Amino acid sequence: MHYRPEINGLRALAIIPVTFFHAGFEMFSGGFVGVDVFFVISGYLITSIILVEKEAGTFNLVNFYERRIRRIFPALFLVVTVSIPFAWVWLLPGHLKEYAESIVAVSTFYSNIFFWQNSGYFHQAVELKPFIHTWSLAVEEQYYIFFPVFLLLVWNLGKRWVVFILVAIALASLAVSQWGSLNHPSAAFYLLPTRGWELLIGAFVAFYLFDKRRVEGSHALSLLGFLLVAYPMFWFDKQTPFPGLYALIPTLGAALIILFATKKTLVFRVLSAKVFVGIGLISYSAYLWQQPLFAFARHITVYPPDILSMSLLSISSFVLAVFSWRYVEKPFRNKRRFSRKQIFFSALACSMTFILFSITIVINKGGLYRFPALQDFQEKTHWPESFNRDEKCLEVYGGDHFCKVGNIDDEVTDALIGDSHANYFFFGLSKFLNSHSRNLLMQGAGGCPPFLEMDMGFHYFHGVKLRCYERTNALYKKIILNPNINNVFLSFEHSSIFDEKLELFDIKGELIGLGRFNFLVRILHRTIKTFEDAGKRVFLLYDMPRFEDGVLERCLLFEKPESDACASNEAFIMDFEKYDELLSESIVGTKAEIFQTHHYLDNFPKSKNGEWYYRDGNHLSLQGSIFFANKYDFSL
Repeated sequence: MHYRPEINGLRALAIIPVTFFHAGFEMFSGGFVGVDVFFVISGYLITSIILVEKEAGTFNLVNFYERRIRRIFPALFLVVTVSIPFAWVWLLPGHLKEYAESIVAVSTFYSNIFFWQNSGYFHQAVELKPFIHTWSLAVEEQYYIFFPVFLLLVWNLGKRWVVFILVAIALASLAVSQWGSLNHPSAAFYLLPTRGWELLIGAFVAFYLFDKRRVEGSHALSLLGFLLVAYPMFWFDKQTPFPGLYALIPTLGAALIILFATKKTLVFRVLSAKVFVGIGLISYSAYLWQQPLFAFARHITVYPPDILSMSLLSISSFVLAVFSWRYVEKPFRNKRRFSRKQIFFSALACSMTFILFSITIVINKGGLYRFPALQDFQEKTHWPESFNRDEKCLEVYGGDHFCKVGNIDDEVTDALIGDSHANYFFFGLSKFLNSHSRNLLMQGAGGCPPFLEMDMGFHYFHGVKLRCYERTNALYKKIILNPNINNVFLSFEHSSIFDEKLELFDIKGELIGLGRFNFLVRILHRTIKTFEDAGKRVFLLYDMPRFEDGVLERCLLFEKPESDACASNEAFIMDFEKYDELLSESIVGTKAEIFQTHHYLDNFPKSKNGEWYYRDGNHLSLQGSIFFANKYDFSL
């Protein structure tokens, strides 16, 4: 293959917006499409190499994988190694545990699957993950495993049939990608089956150019390609259904540039300029360095770093990239300096070392002992052990385990049902009700909102594996049939039900996709009416605001807890617009009442005497729950 400087320029056009997107610059709200451009480039280059070697009769799988290891692993393992001491010093226990798990995923080609299972790409928390960006490397690595093997198996059919089969695969992949972007957006974003068509676009360009041998340049088509690549970088955002059909815009743009940006075109002259070629050469290393720098910077401050800080870190990622390209990438590609045996052995040794490190971190629960202040905080704010084990709390009531405070011999008069957020309201509400000679029955199951005819998968309740709807429906029948229970309180985490990563199913097991909000309104209304038809009063306990991920803990470790950054309400995420709409629409035609608990946020997250009202980013502590005991006015 002859050298094409404009390809490196195209890499530069991809890496710059990706960097600024990860840095949080709003102007580059669609900068994530730079990854799609990289996919097309990779598909083109890999296929071109294979085609040249197949025609020459020199293609060999071992050689192919050796080149991939030389290209990908040295710089990647350098960045991982350098990041470890910073992770140990700065990351909170939960974050360090996930970090440790992620570097195992990075080393074993499945980080896209790992991050798909643990987070959505556009969620706020992903900004804190040092290796979230390696999902794209995993997609390419998985592609490299299957694509050359596929070509070897079908090559004898002839290139026309090979291309025909690949077109069929690409169309199927695009169709699944479009469907997934609307129904399973997180899976569609991360996984090879929904991304493979982008790499295959590059492969089709390679097949075309290999047979054509020479393509006439085109100012118009190459410029169109440039605009198609640039446009989504500024106009797409986190709300754009992606990848799907929208991803055709940058990928086809990249294909047009590779096809038609020949030497006589303006686009070629721009992209082959020394500055763009230079950035393109170091683009892989720059991509590796940027996210760890940004993530660690966010971990050591209560609020996100300012624009100046992120700008300096962006520049630093390119400076570091120059050194890792010069002293790591280039040397390891030289077969005379490092033999095949050395390359394979080093890759295996590094992977095993990272895995052993990760196992140690996980066993030690993220090294909580590194932060005495955090240990002390957790001891003071954690719910009492009696909440989990005391017989008065976990009594057997009607054949199931519930939590009840008050005289065990007295009849239950009220019920609190929900997920883990029902749990944190339990203490304050039970205190209030006990003062009115009432007894509260509670069952809160993490991850299971208290809705009838809705399912969110399997959960464990006191060692018994049940589906959410099984637990909810059985529980509701007992409450409805108990004439002594007059009031039912419903509580659930507002952010989880709007989290598209969490799949919702109806009672028939059908996935709820585009109609998610209307579905939630309908079943919450039906849930309320079911209780009211049984003569119960229904109260909806408004969810509490949550901290940004890790903000509460970073206040303890890196700021004075009484500082403005930690003691003001600005630390909270107040994204309740959809939640307000859901509750308002759900109670239409009912007598249900909503209690706006977040109206009592004065002096949060700490009391005047220094007690913390939260025990983590989105759960109240015992003190916080009791705080609300003085605020309830249910006119019972």
